[in-house]
Amino acid sequence: MTKRSGFTLIELLGVLILIAILMAFLLPAVSSVRKSVQDQVTKAQMSSYAAALTDFHNAYGCYPPSSITLYNNAADWRADPSSLAKMLRMFPNFDPNGPLPWDFSLAQPSFGPKPGCRVSHQGSYPAQLNGAECLVFFLGGPLYGTVYDSSGNILKWGQPIGFSKNPALPLSINPKEARTTFIQLDSKKFTDVDDDGIPELADSLPNQSFPMIYGMSDGQGYIPSDFILWFDPSNVLPPVGLAPYTRAGVEINKPSYQIISPGRDALYGAGGDYDLNKGDNITNF
Repeated sequence: MTKRSGFTLIELLGVLILIAILMAFLLPAVSSVRKSVQDQVTKAQMSSYAAALTDFHNAYGCYPPSSITLYNNAADWRADPSSLAKMLRMFPNFDPNGPLPWDFSLAQPSFGPKPGCRVSHQGSYPAQLNGAECLVFFLGGPLYGTVYDSSGNILKWGQPIGFSKNPALPLSINPKEARTTFIQLDSKKFTDVDDDGIPELADSLPNQSFPMIYGMSDGQGYIPSDFILWFDPSNVLPPVGLAPYTRAGVEINKPSYQIISPGRDALYGAGGDYDLNKGDNITNF
């Protein structure tokens, strides 16, 4: 009687089919676990930003604003009492004649704002920061070392270096001065959705291209425009952003702030009622 030296073709096919069936069951479960872990990492990341915002509050007596315009001369600051009041609340000895917090240490060309932008990349125009940009700016401080091409496009983001401890010039970018930092931000996760040369910050999800939105209420109620990243000057395209989140008609975290990530679908949704409109957004609440 001849002994079999291996598996028959039918047996091999049966094994392969069994493996395929098992993989069909296992792969979705593995993918689901991986996505859950990534979401938890993003949630932990938000917790670190929340801790940094608490440190900011402890240092300056308030949370960072979620909208402000920065100027480089006293006359413009005084013409915008709202922005000046926000600055003085954080930095009571602030000198409005100080420079804009842009890095001029590298040779940069002379260029103005791109069409539809609110600020030149060079910082020679007033810089209007929305909520997402305020989150980066006030937690990380001014950038140092940004590299531009001849058209004003950013080739490499600089690194946030914190605020100067000079009480009159907290926005100074002199790296040799003593500085206050609240968190180390990864410039590789910076975005610039509105193309104004002022960075926003994306979450840690793979291939995330849209940033986290930050809105500060301070008990007075959120300003809906702080939650808008970009608007079309011609009003043809809808704005990018969402409305502040609420529960039962009451704004969430009204005494403090909201941080909102668009999640892995990179869509913010409508905002408003959180239980109805949260989608896959990841938040600090």
